Amino acid sequence: MRPEYSFMRREVMSRITAALFGATALVALSSAPALAQSPFDGGYVGAALGYAWMKPNGTTTFSNATTQKVDRTNDGVTGAVFLGYGKTIDTLYLGIEGEIGISDQEKNSTLAGNTYNFDAGTSLGIALRAGLLATPDTLVYGRIGWQRTDLDVSGRLGSVAGTPTMDENEHLNGWRIGGGVEHALTENVLARLEYNYTDYESYKVSYGQGGARTNAEPHESAVRAGIAYRF
Repeated sequence: MRPEYSFMRREVMSRITAALFGATALVALSSAPALAQSPFDGGYVGAALGYAWMKPNGTTTFSNATTQKVDRTNDGVTGAVFLGYGKTIDTLYLGIEGEIGISDQEKNSTLAGNTYNFDAGTSLGIALRAGLLATPDTLVYGRIGWQRTDLDVSGRLGSVAGTPTMDENEHLNGWRIGGGVEHALTENVLARLEYNYTDYESYKVSYGQGGARTNAEPHESAVRAGIAYRF
């Protein structure tokens, strides 16, 4: 057999072998099962309902420099709609979530003849979520984020007509931290239970007459249950 013919034959066989190997590898890859997607991956939208309570942590200072503690807790039902996106990496979960909320927390109290009313309303928030998969269908997570809540504050010093009053709407910003458990009921439906704590900035409201003012540093706690649809 001529040397050039032997070389050509080896070259052809080498190419055929490479082609067969490549085809075999391609078939093996195409037939291999894909990695299962976590039920917590992707975008989602949902709603939550729960119970919240807010403590004003306020102090009223009167014109004669005396003070009065204002710390009656207001509470009520709270709800929110939320939208978010998350991704799991092995058992680690990372995500971001925004929400629009509403609350009927309200407290009307009388302290030594002075009336104070605190009424929480709508809110906006955004938070980062991070957690771990306790099981493939159960996520334990924590959150940290920013919250902005409308708070109507009103009151009267004394009960006689003409005494100093105040009625203001405050837009409070605060840091929210919390955590919870989320479980995949189906491939696309998620249920959650969570607790959140929000520490709001301080604010000051003044009465129309008499030089009195109330300073407050409210904080809020909320327990909510929610349902979400992953798309």
